[in-house]
Amino acid sequence: MKNITRRCAGVFILLAPVLIIVAIGISSLVIDLGTIRLANAQLRYATDAAALATVNAMAQGKTSDEAVTAGKTTAAYHTIIGSSAPVNVTVTLGDWDENTKTFTPTNSSPNAAQVTSDEVSLPVFFAKFFSSSNSSETIASLSVAALPKSKVDVMFMVDVTLPLSQYSRLSAFPGQSVSTITTNSKAIFTTLNLTTLNKSNMTWNGTVYPGTTTNQDLLDKLGLKTVTYPFPQPPSGAPFSGGSWTAYFNYVKTDPSLLAAGYRNNYGYLTFTDYLLSQQPSIGQTSTLWKTAEQPLQTIKDSINNFMNKYLDANNDRAGLITGYGGVESIDQKFTNIFSNINQVLRGTPNAANPRPGRQAYQIISVTGDGGVNSSLTLTSSLYEFIWRGSQEKNTQWVLFFITAGNIASNSANATFLLNHDVPLAKNHNIVVNIIVVGSIGNFALMKTIAEATGGQAVQISPFALFGDTMGNMIIGKGAAGLVN
Repeated sequence: MKNITRRCAGVFILLAPVLIIVAIGISSLVIDLGTIRLANAQLRYATDAAALATVNAMAQGKTSDEAVTAGKTTAAYHTIIGSSAPVNVTVTLGDWDENTKTFTPTNSSPNAAQVTSDEVSLPVFFAKFFSSSNSSETIASLSVAALPKSKVDVMFMVDVTLPLSQYSRLSAFPGQSVSTITTNSKAIFTTLNLTTLNKSNMTWNGTVYPGTTTNQDLLDKLGLKTVTYPFPQPPSGAPFSGGSWTAYFNYVKTDPSLLAAGYRNNYGYLTFTDYLLSQQPSIGQTSTLWKTAEQPLQTIKDSINNFMNKYLDANNDRAGLITGYGGVESIDQKFTNIFSNINQVLRGTPNAANPRPGRQAYQIISVTGDGGVNSSLTLTSSLYEFIWRGSQEKNTQWVLFFITAGNIASNSANATFLLNHDVPLAKNHNIVVNIIVVGSIGNFALMKTIAEATGGQAVQISPFALFGDTMGNMIIGKGAAGLVN
């Protein structure tokens, strides 16, 4: 019995080193597995946070480069096993398809971000015996975050009043420099292409004649005696009068804005363009002004187009257009997912076989859109377009953009109607009213009150500044970004 015990003790003594080695190995393996699991979790936290930071930056209207930088900066805040930050961080913008659960890289209106990273310096002990690496193990992580793809119905209501050409007219002085105004005005005159004036003695900078010079003498001196006024007279019964050389002369002699800008009694293409914009602005008076870059109307057209191209999805969203002046509104385009239709209404189709005029400042409606013409106050027609024709699908946002360079209410009665009728109407139907004011004209405090009461915003835009991204910020990010993988 003693011999057996001694033999067992001897065997145990012989096995003990082996068992100790096995125990150490198992312990090392457990530590390695725990380290790898912890590192994987920490790396996933880093890529998750980076993906969310990227899409949130997109929702705030940041550029693609800025959004990518936000993601990489967020990833760098994290550490793996308390030491190094994630390495080889790649941020890719793209589109997340909720139906197929797939991510497609794209920089065209992305709604998602994919972040990948790997950590190659993860220290291990036991795993090195099963790897070509001596002391490290490679781990990787991939995260995708996306913005909610809610549908949006957007209605643009553009107030086509005379201020939409104010930065192309000398009346904008001294708020705008004469050089800025003349540059804009010259572009308009060039586009008008008034070749009949080549027969005159007029020049761009003009010639100054004494205020006592008679209109007949001006016809002679300017070589206009045989030059017909370049635009036809409006039809009989039109609500406005046409232009003439006599009316132009009288304008140059008496207009206070020309005096302030230093162009009183100056006869030339600059003051003639100013006369057209100020005194003959409607389509029935100067029929081709819609082809020109009236400012800020041109900036408004460009901003709307940029917004539709960047922020609206033809598969999910729709847009419409109403233009109005003085309580008369034209439903130029009912809700559509063919956004080029709206662009064509605003800019016209000058090269088409049957050209359709676009919109110009002070456009007393003579060209009706596909919805007809309504006579109403302020925002009412726009709101009823949502109520009558807005999408009833779940999670569809209704957003109205009222864009103006003037005032939203011409008098206290209109202001009262807005506050007591239009605001409750918008709130009752969950229509968010956003107001864009180009320049500083108008009762901005009233506009701010109206917009905020409906859950929207009112912003003032500097002249000539594109604001497509500003509008995008007003609809993107209403829902929270989320991880999708």
